[in-house]
Amino acid sequence: MLPNPDVTYPEGEGFGFASGAVALMFEAAMALRYPARNDLVFSRLGKPHPAMFEEAFRRSGTRDAVMIGDTPGTDI
Repeated sequence: MLPNPDVTYPEGEGFGFASGAVALMFEAAMALRYPARNDLVFSRLGKPHPAMFEEAFRRSGTRDAVMIGDTPGTDI
């Protein structure tokens, strides 16, 4: 499982690689090593993947919600 699928994050004047970039690297390596296996992928749990929001809606009992993020490049 991949709780935060962001590929990059802002760092000073540039960016750093986040867990999503590492996951993509592992998935690409596994696809090369095991070409017949299409199940060797991470389950992405963070934004913008729907499962996280569906669970928040279920727990809150409403779909009237706003998500506030910390990184405009990945949260808007």
